[in-house]
Amino acid sequence: LVGEVRGVGLIAAVELVGDKASKAPWETAGALGRLVNGFMQQNGVISRNMGDALAFCPPLIITEPQVDQVVDAFERSLEAAVKQVGSET
Repeated sequence: LVGEVRGVGLIAAVELVGDKASKAPWETAGALGRLVNGFMQQNGVISRNMGDALAFCPPLIITEPQVDQVVDAFERSLEAAVKQVGSET
């Protein structure tokens, strides 16, 4: 699902795609981003949904354990999205 990761410093964005090899977008624009963003909130982390990309803009005083929490929540959210999308196809 991850097509590209980009960022500067602590500000980052992850582009979600339907096909990783070709970076072709998901069938319904924005649906994948909304899905993963919803799972992020369920996992206790707020991210910014921008279509089929998620942005992460933590405060500059974030601690390393908090960064780990964001990364872990994103991993769990991607896994949940893969399970849900796989069950719909």
